Amino acid sequence: MLIDTAKRMLCSHGIPFAEENGQLKLTVRSGAHRLETVLTADSESFMRCYARLPWRVSAQTRGAVLEELNRINSELRAGSAIILDEYVVIRYGVYIIDEYTAEEAAADLFVCCVAYADSCWDRIRAVLARGEEREDGI
Repeated sequence: MLIDTAKRMLCSHGIPFAEENGQLKLTVRSGAHRLETVLTADSESFMRCYARLPWRVSAQTRGAVLEELNRINSELRAGSAIILDEYVVIRYGVYIIDEYTAEEAAADLFVCCVAYADSCWDRIRAVLARGEEREDGI
């Protein structure tokens, strides 16, 4: 099962995780930034990684955040930046069909997702900060 491959990959790198409903949940640091991350896999050999930025997107900032996410998505070659449950989430996915390279592919997926979420950190925070200033009338 592909999720077992992801578990082996995380364990081999000493990364702690919790398993819940067939998903692997973990908190990782990329530089100074902490990201909530989830790895999932389905029965068709498709693995997904979700890295969530820590701020809620309010109704007042949603439009500006979506505009920035459109810009981010136009720059992405793989994956997508979305709003999921009021948070900005970077989502990557890949079919992993070669059992001999599956662990490396899972590691690549995980690293790419976390790294891209980290690279978007300042952009999303800036959009949210501008929205907060407008809400305060500043």
